[in-house]
Amino acid sequence: MFDYIVLGDSQPEGLLLAAGLARRSYRVGLLPSKNLGELPPQDSWPIEFPENLGSKRLDELLFKVGFFRLEESGLSPHENQYQILLKRHRLNLNGSMGRWQQEVEREFPREAQVLVEFRKSLRSAPVNGAKRKGQSLQSLAGTQLALKQFLSLDGARSRPGLSHAQALQMSVESWSKDEAKTYRMNTKLEQPLNQYLTEHARKWGVQVLEEAVDLKMNWTDFELAEGVRSKNVIINSLAAGRALAKLQPTIWDQSISHWLYFDRLKLPLDKVPEPLCDQAYLQLNEDSNSAYSLKLTRDNLRDQAILTLGIWLPFSDSKYWIEEIERARDQLKKFMPFLPDGAFPEIPELLDLNEKKGECVRRGEIERLEFSQATPSRWKRIAKKICGQFGRKENSAQLSRRIFVSAPYLLGMDRKQSLKACLEYLEDKERRRPAATALGRQLK
Repeated sequence: MFDYIVLGDSQPEGLLLAAGLARRSYRVGLLPSKNLGELPPQDSWPIEFPENLGSKRLDELLFKVGFFRLEESGLSPHENQYQILLKRHRLNLNGSMGRWQQEVEREFPREAQVLVEFRKSLRSAPVNGAKRKGQSLQSLAGTQLALKQFLSLDGARSRPGLSHAQALQMSVESWSKDEAKTYRMNTKLEQPLNQYLTEHARKWGVQVLEEAVDLKMNWTDFELAEGVRSKNVIINSLAAGRALAKLQPTIWDQSISHWLYFDRLKLPLDKVPEPLCDQAYLQLNEDSNSAYSLKLTRDNLRDQAILTLGIWLPFSDSKYWIEEIERARDQLKKFMPFLPDGAFPEIPELLDLNEKKGECVRRGEIERLEFSQATPSRWKRIAKKICGQFGRKENSAQLSRRIFVSAPYLLGMDRKQSLKACLEYLEDKERRRPAATALGRQLK
């Protein structure tokens, strides 16, 4: 009998949570994603961990899961360099307030003072009334479309299906703390990050289940196989979400709204604009809400670069896929008019595009998928109301009393929000579990 079983090992959040719970003497099991029918990721963006998680820091979470030095975590600090490319504006940002202010003052001199004062006010006061502050930012942007595009991209980057108001709301949330750097996987690691974190969790006593399971739900626990049960489950992969949907379709009724198609082209290094960052967001058409991601990989030894254009496509409606890919390419050509002839590969046929979409799902490449917002369960709505009466905040990732979602994007949470939810979850378990109980189990 486990206290917790983590379903899936494709996302770092659940692996960190497994190690943290095991450190507190909970009995924790881990079921690899492959045992749920999920293939390993093949093609994804680099995973970035934010330095700040609301009022907390990433360091606090890493310490709670047993990484007493940053060098041991498999992560290394990385300056969060990115660009926002608009029709008449270019902004080079790095997550810090100082750089943001410089760029806004240069590109939007008329509105700069008001915007800078607004952002500083978010950092000097507690973040409450976030919806009202988002509306204030929308009124500051006024009717100037270029300014709205910049503010939207700075908050939501290129995630699809968001209105200007929702994207501006995300800007307000991201500006509440100054994030000068992010963390990425250390290039010296000789194995994928999820394997490294799994081995770390093993050292703290997490048991990895290698046999196939048939997940069932009982009144008091979850049955994984004959004689193997768990009181709680942690959803840590797309395949785990599908397994849960088979058990409780009413509690897990999410659907995928968009998927990210990668359009790659190889270029000589001298064809790449020198100021272009490794990560950029492109929106040159003022009449469209479509925004595109650009990822640049330079190979100085071969004098070559690979430019990846990320295009969000509707998941179920393939009618406009090819048209959207062509539109994205046209925008890139406007930004880089010196692209050599034949730089773009031939656009795949719809059958091939559908196969690529299916591959994203089969491999659980969760950052390449956009999910519709899940409807909260009846228990969750009641719990939120009760917690509010007692002044206690219900964790946004707690799907039900015994189901916690650690994987990002599944409940509308980005990676920052999912890491923050995991830290809050660990802190809650520390409060609920007296040290004497843990010590007694160790002695036993």
